Amino acid sequence: MKFAQINENNEVVRVIIISDKDCLDENGFYSEEIAIETCNRIHGFDEKITYKKIDNGNVGWKFDERYNAFIPPKPYPSWTFDSENLSWISPLGNRSGLTTTQLQNGYCGYFWDEDAYQLDNTQGWVLKNVNDA
Repeated sequence: MKFAQINENNEVVRVIIISDKDCLDENGFYSEEIAIETCNRIHGFDEKITYKKIDNGNVGWKFDERYNAFIPPKPYPSWTFDSENLSWISPLGNRSGLTTTQLQNGYCGYFWDEDAYQLDNTQGWVLKNVNDA
């Protein structure tokens, strides 16, 4: 099972894996309390560190108790948090998908350019070619 080691700022500082058997109570049922005791035993108890079971999440993410979820870091200053989908969105919405012609011409996708957006708030998604440096 995967657990996030969370610091006092609710940031994930480490993702650890412990054996399923180390999370079971005396009746063979999963116990988060026992799993957390196992994490503390393996990594040493620290009152500034907590553990949460996770399915996804990476180092640098934050645990938000309001949503009971792990939130990735804000990717760009202009992006806002969508609390319904628990994700960050650009001020221009989602990027477009590539057309068949774009794919045939070597384009690999759209990438966010924060500088372009700051200069002109109608710009931001930039089409990149596989040959672009």
